[in-house]
Amino acid sequence: IKAICYVLPIIIIILLLTTSSWLEPLLFLLTIGAAVIINMGTNLFFGEVSFITFSVSPILQMAVSLDYAIFLLHSFRKYREETDDAGAMSLAMKRSIPVVLASALTTILGFVVLVVMRFKIGPDLGINLAKGIALSLVCSVVFLPALTLASVKLLDKTRHKNIMPSFKKAGRFAVKLRYGAL
Repeated sequence: IKAICYVLPIIIIILLLTTSSWLEPLLFLLTIGAAVIINMGTNLFFGEVSFITFSVSPILQMAVSLDYAIFLLHSFRKYREETDDAGAMSLAMKRSIPVVLASALTTILGFVVLVVMRFKIGPDLGINLAKGIALSLVCSVVFLPALTLASVKLLDKTRHKNIMPSFKKAGRFAVKLRYGAL
């Protein structure tokens, strides 16, 4: 709980600085938070979970899987300029799910590899985090779209200017230097 008290405000500050609505960080945290709570609840089926796994896995799960929700909501915001809300969410899901699924599967396989560790913490943490990432993926593609469509008016009302500066010039500069840097 102490670690979450340190990490959560940092995550909230970063999300507030990088999103375009004051409500978006709450949607992200509700979505991934629901997945974390479900994951912690499903640990009952495995009997005993180590103290380290119990304390580390919620933070790692949130940190690793938050980008699934961010990617989907960013796509929704982009497609909203082209079509209505339901159509935008449909397009966002259609275009985002393959990318998010590939990322999630890569992460899940990375955590499953921990199962072959000789130390007990490896299988314990690996199974817990693989299960957590799968639950985060499901919450991001099921719960977040429903939550977003239900709160689209609030998202519009809490919209604000981008706080972070544009990095387009820095990006163009980096592209020009790519071969020299390599």
